[in-house]
Amino acid sequence: MIYSAWRNKQDHFKKATMKNKILSAFLLCLFLAIGANAQVTIEEGAFRADDRITIIYDATVGTSGLQGASEVYLHTGANNWAFQPTGQEWGIDFAPGKMTKVPGEQNKWQITLTPRSFYNIPAGTDLENLLFVFRNRDGSQTGKNADNNDIVVTASKYNGGQFVYTEPTSFNPNDRVTIWFDANAAACNEGGGLVGASQVYLHSGAQDFSVQPAGQAWGVDWEGGRMINRGNNLWSITFVPSEYYGTSVMSNIKLLFRDLSGDKRAKGDGCADHTLTVNPIGPMPEPKTRVFPSKFTQDDAFTLYYNNKQEDRPSMQNYTGDLYVYAGAESSTGYLEPVGWGDVGTSTKVKMRNEGNGIYSLTIVPSRFFNVPAGGQINIIKFVVRKGVFNSDDDKIGGGDLTYEITKE
Repeated sequence: MIYSAWRNKQDHFKKATMKNKILSAFLLCLFLAIGANAQVTIEEGAFRADDRITIIYDATVGTSGLQGASEVYLHTGANNWAFQPTGQEWGIDFAPGKMTKVPGEQNKWQITLTPRSFYNIPAGTDLENLLFVFRNRDGSQTGKNADNNDIVVTASKYNGGQFVYTEPTSFNPNDRVTIWFDANAAACNEGGGLVGASQVYLHSGAQDFSVQPAGQAWGVDWEGGRMINRGNNLWSITFVPSEYYGTSVMSNIKLLFRDLSGDKRAKGDGCADHTLTVNPIGPMPEPKTRVFPSKFTQDDAFTLYYNNKQEDRPSMQNYTGDLYVYAGAESSTGYLEPVGWGDVGTSTKVKMRNEGNGIYSLTIVPSRFFNVPAGGQINIIKFVVRKGVFNSDDDKIGGGDLTYEITKE
């Protein structure tokens, strides 16, 4: 039986608009935890002054006039602008700061550099942070953070000495984490250990090795486990655990390090696999649904979150199965829906991701999700979070439909 309230779509959209009031501090933490829509990403993860790094900028995130730009330049400084690249000036064709598009991406740009030489940081001076403003050639269009300020990325202070070290030191399955390995500090070296190795691989598994990353095999050149040589027998690898292991349900990661053949290995105390503790994904406070970021245009990526632990409808409480989203949009070209109500339960496009701990999410870019015609503008989006098989209101979350207004710019 099709939910009758959605049969007359135009009348349905005449209801009063509901706005989610979102705590900005919580959203910032959630943004860091989920790792989605990062405005600036350092491809190598944690970095220091002498590391060669690739900086990736997403022009669809934050305050940006650079979506669809044909050229993007990096305007940047280190240690709160104390050090800057030689010859950098605003509004010029500064070749060392000119970025290139990430292959296959329309609005992502990249540049590779070594901070100490690029910013002229004196020997012996630590790198504290990097600051960024992105611009077009003449500086008339810029990309900054959500508050229209400089984008700041903090550098790592780790320089070895611990067998295994992570940044951040405490993380959950959805955090982007860098795992450092210092071969000089290994407690157990099998087959001669890995000091002086030309290449080191991470061999690991979540939940006491019961869940391993797809493609991992012993004694092969597996790209997914290949670590970056940071010098002086220090190696690193960066990933999001839930993506790397294919699940967000984990309380630990077991790991060891090997060379290509696997004959040489480094392990923890007692020659046992080293264990990293993984924190649970924290429950969301009230309300039970929210979006991040709180304001977005039809061309911005945003995520809808639902926390079942806050559910007030008895029939949906403690539900752990699959959830789907019926979505409709009121636009300048009429009513739009990516999937009809009757087909919601069979469409992967509107299936929410089960993050574990009662949290579900769905990330979309409205213009693409609703296939907005050229020149069209979405005004309002409405969602119904429901089970795949729908027989009555008992099969959807309580509290009514979720309504969000689209920011025009």
